[in-house]
Amino acid sequence: MNNVVQISEFNESQTPPLPRKLPQQCRSRLLFDSIKEACLKILERDGYESLTAIHLADVAGVCVGSIYQYFPNIEAVVAAVYADEVDLVVREMRQRRLALASRMGLEEHFRFMLTEGARLHERMLSLDEEFFKRYVSTYMATNWFNQSMNNEDAAAIEIYKIIKAHEVDCPVDDPWMKAVMIASAHRAIFIDVIKTHPEFLSETSFCDHVMDMTLGILFGARSGDSSEERFESEKVQQ
Repeated sequence: MNNVVQISEFNESQTPPLPRKLPQQCRSRLLFDSIKEACLKILERDGYESLTAIHLADVAGVCVGSIYQYFPNIEAVVAAVYADEVDLVVREMRQRRLALASRMGLEEHFRFMLTEGARLHERMLSLDEEFFKRYVSTYMATNWFNQSMNNEDAAAIEIYKIIKAHEVDCPVDDPWMKAVMIASAHRAIFIDVIKTHPEFLSETSFCDHVMDMTLGILFGARSGDSSEERFESEKVQQ
């Protein structure tokens, strides 16, 4: 999978470096992929400090010149690895959520998205924290999904569909506006936490607090009561 990060209007930070060129022939694709696979292996096993051109070439089983034939520098190799990793995980997350959709309530949908998002971003930080923070606006899940769908509202549309799917049990006023607000809020919170307090991502309370905010946007209430209970309470009050 060769996912080249494109310069996007959704990016607020620097743009990651691109490969010099993409492989066209089967043999060159194997070489290109072997370099990326070796890079990922080194990041997972030894850390970014060990990622030198000589070490990368040794692990990949290629000459150093082959690396620079396709990549202008080592950071461009890391960028290609991040593109593959984020793209794969974001697609798998969406597929799992859709597969579980019929068995999840409204709140379960949002909690799934938050916990999986936190796990993804922890993974990206573990590979190369400095790199991920520098290019977080490219590789954070919401922005990547929007770019992959070529629609700056793609994440908000997904949230809108979730809200509408549960509108009988959990009616929401102004669902599209609230979907946009939730997508924007989640995006901003994750970017800020990744940049300034990445340790929050591993704490259960982080998702709890973001969940409270999400439910506050939807219903003006906290997560102590289920959405079904809030709906019943609203009907009684009416």
